[in-house]
Amino acid sequence: MFLLFSALLVSLTHSCSDLIVGKTASATGHPMFSYAADSRSLYGDLHFSPAAKHDPTVDKRKIYEWDTGLYLGEIDEVAETYNVVGNMNEFSLAIGESTWGTQRGGTFFEKDEDKLGKIDYGSLIYVALERSRNCAEAIECITHLASTMGYASEGESFSIADPNEVWILELVGKADLEREPDDDELVAWVAMKIPDDCISGHANQARINKIILNDETQCKYGKHTISFARKHNWFDSQNDEEFDFAKAYGPVNFSGARHCDARVWSFFKKMQIPGMDDFADYVKGDHTKQRMELYYKLPEGMKVSVEDIEEAMGNHFEGTILDMTETFDVGGGAWSCPYRIPPLSWEVEGKTYCNERPIGTQQTAWSFIAECREVNENNPLGGLFWFGTDDAATSVHIPFYTSVKKLPQCLFDNSVDLNHFSYHSMFWVSNLVANFAYTNYKKMKPEIDEKRRDYHNYFLEEVKAADEEISRIARDESIDAAIDYANALNNEWAEMLCSEWYGLWIDQFMRYKDFAMLTPISEKRDPLVEDMHYPKTWLDLIAKHTGTHYLLNQPANDKKSQ
Repeated sequence: MFLLFSALLVSLTHSCSDLIVGKTASATGHPMFSYAADSRSLYGDLHFSPAAKHDPTVDKRKIYEWDTGLYLGEIDEVAETYNVVGNMNEFSLAIGESTWGTQRGGTFFEKDEDKLGKIDYGSLIYVALERSRNCAEAIECITHLASTMGYASEGESFSIADPNEVWILELVGKADLEREPDDDELVAWVAMKIPDDCISGHANQARINKIILNDETQCKYGKHTISFARKHNWFDSQNDEEFDFAKAYGPVNFSGARHCDARVWSFFKKMQIPGMDDFADYVKGDHTKQRMELYYKLPEGMKVSVEDIEEAMGNHFEGTILDMTETFDVGGGAWSCPYRIPPLSWEVEGKTYCNERPIGTQQTAWSFIAECREVNENNPLGGLFWFGTDDAATSVHIPFYTSVKKLPQCLFDNSVDLNHFSYHSMFWVSNLVANFAYTNYKKMKPEIDEKRRDYHNYFLEEVKAADEEISRIARDESIDAAIDYANALNNEWAEMLCSEWYGLWIDQFMRYKDFAMLTPISEKRDPLVEDMHYPKTWLDLIAKHTGTHYLLNQPANDKKSQ
């Protein structure tokens, strides 16, 4: 059951969660999805690539492996590339991902130099955003480049959304020597459209099982993807309609169920999808049980809002069989912190145990919600890219217009990174708030949540007013003037939140002092001091663990007690 634990722990250090909402399932009327970049080795800043013109006969696009910075090569530029802010471009096309390894097939990245793949998953995302206007173009761009250049990453699930639809694309490299002579595709892949009235998700586990043959409006796949799996005995039926991509190329194991699919399950359960309790054994790790479907229709009358996704991104299995906030779990400390120190598994007296891996995690560097709004006369700047740094459970997502030309310094400053701290960095300020909250989670998290709700509602109102003004400026003046206005607004919002969040940390740092809570009375009087007592459940654990060591009423003949 634990055979693949060590391999999975490596990938989980760069693990991600994507929560997906179809167009009519969305309260906004637009496709949406979220993404969290969960890695301690990443600094949380905002990617930016301005629109540009190129000479395809001369200009080249250099490719650097996204995780390591390793130079992989170059590709020809195209005549025009589009404006990209974060993981969304000016046409409201957005792309996210999660990695699930290479149980099948292979990866060129780990082969000898002659066979080294020339493009990785991160480069595929940003190249596709620079060159594509919709899902169809992005899927074609990603699969063509990976198939012809050689793929330099592990198995990957991509979320791809535009104002009309949202798809999941799953892709894994093939080992070069194992292909048939007529197989010119260096990757196996399949893409499935998520129905407009459904929600879906993926989290470091291949999820596409059933496919739809001969209908590219719903499903696309590589021409040799099925035959390649059949050749290697990963698919033993002669009926293509029975093909299961996830089973063939990314089979689930204990961790795939407990630490990966369980995150998607928590989103489905939070959105009240019927029948989720039937998967209790599966999400506890019994991967032999039936898996969840790729997508589910929402209950009648339900819609998913941006705030719903934001809350789901900070989920720690609250209220489920995997709840991490119960005080009887000593790993959470006295004040029920839902985070655990790595690794995910450990051994005691020859037995292996594991922690949970929820969507909300301390190792998140940055996260986003892509709201893929249509570009039109009433909405000339298109989509909203809601961006936050550090732990999604304690951060606020700031809405960005993806046509802007300049980013705020608190999110785009080359002088600040993991080695260089700044109080003017949204990433570092977010870490100040989150890391201090971990020390007294039960008390401090509700205060942070109240602030998060206040700022989320503030941004909703600001966006509503800004949309009207941007539309007016674009109509009465010019689109460039509208972009300038959006630039100023986005900078103002980000810098304001950075300052306010720093103020929140100062406030909590001053009030939660020396295991006491200080409540201000007035500037002329000392604050009211209230000790923070251990809860009874924690005292019970101390007494049970220490026996009579701290017991006051010891026997009279115990000389040491006298």
